[in-house]
Amino acid sequence: MSAPRWYDRAAEQIDADYDDGLIDSREHHEQMRDLNAELREAAEEEARQAYDGYMGCW
Repeated sequence: MSAPRWYDRAAEQIDADYDDGLIDSREHHEQMRDLNAELREAAEEEARQAYDGYMGCW
């Protein structure tokens, strides 16, 4: 499965900001780390909802 579109857009913007010299490599790394954490949290929430929905059928 591919990453959600919001993630792709945000990662592209971070890369563009770095390429344009608006952020340095440290900031790029920090922003990508934060974005990846946000993606993990969203995936965990989706998994939790799927689990709860499935178990709610019992």
